Amino acid sequence: MLAIILLVMVAGIVVLAGFNFAEGQNYLVSNIAFFLLAMSLFALNRAGYVTAAGTLTVAFITAGSLFLLSEDTTMNTTFVAMCIPILLASFLIVPWGGFVIAVLLVAGNIVAREVAQDDYPALLALVVVALIAYLLSSSLSRAYDESRHRALHDALTGLPNRALFINRLQQSIDRKSREPGTSAVLYMDLDQFKVINDSLGHEAGDELLIEVARRLKSCLRPGDTAARLGGDEFTILLTEISGPADAIKVAERVASALRSPFTLQENQVFVTTSVGISLGTSDQTKPNDLLRDADVAMYEAKKEGKARYKMFDSA
Repeated sequence: MLAIILLVMVAGIVVLAGFNFAEGQNYLVSNIAFFLLAMSLFALNRAGYVTAAGTLTVAFITAGSLFLLSEDTTMNTTFVAMCIPILLASFLIVPWGGFVIAVLLVAGNIVAREVAQDDYPALLALVVVALIAYLLSSSLSRAYDESRHRALHDALTGLPNRALFINRLQQSIDRKSREPGTSAVLYMDLDQFKVINDSLGHEAGDELLIEVARRLKSCLRPGDTAARLGGDEFTILLTEISGPADAIKVAERVASALRSPFTLQENQVFVTTSVGISLGTSDQTKPNDLLRDADVAMYEAKKEGKARYKMFDSA
């Protein structure tokens, strides 16, 4: 996608150069500066700085509409032509619609000027346009944040999903390369979940998962992460622990929290959990390796009778 945008930018520079020379004026330097700015805004967008990119784009286009209010026909033509690559880019980077909004605002500005003719209050119009741009940009930013949250969190429990858990696990591993320490992954599932789900129904099963997630969060220290990977599988990331004893302490706390009965559709049910624990002490450890080791340890715990924890042993 970035390659497409760059090609559009280059093509736009060529087209604008033709416009400028046809008008007998040379705005090539300013146009190149414009495209460099546009590419910078796009790069900000791709890097995740959506609000900054959207706000700067709106501000730039709004300020540029001053050109449209001038009597300089050549400048008007130049600015209108410069809007074309931004309009094209806007459709290529949806849902980040700051570019679309900016161009639509300029179009509205042009129409208002044409309708009102010489009585059009340019300064007031720019203030109104800037206000609308801010409101729309804020709305887009909220929509993006909500969309990002949905993409990185489990819809049922609200816990981080696998993608976010792996990301935080990688961050923990990266920190250990600078600040040596130990982290741990706890991998668990509910021993009786299938029986409960089949006997009481999926709605009761969902209620159970939501309550389990709530209790898991109550077991965490600041900086730790609980996630739902899917089904009845949950994980916990413990950062900056002193050793295996800290991980075991959390596993016991989880077992204790889940030991109390759950009330599902006026039925009291009891569940236990099998927990696998893997430790990450080397900055060379990969996130998926730690997760796999904890998963292996969990199944070892199940083989030994369930309702217990098991440390991963590579031997």
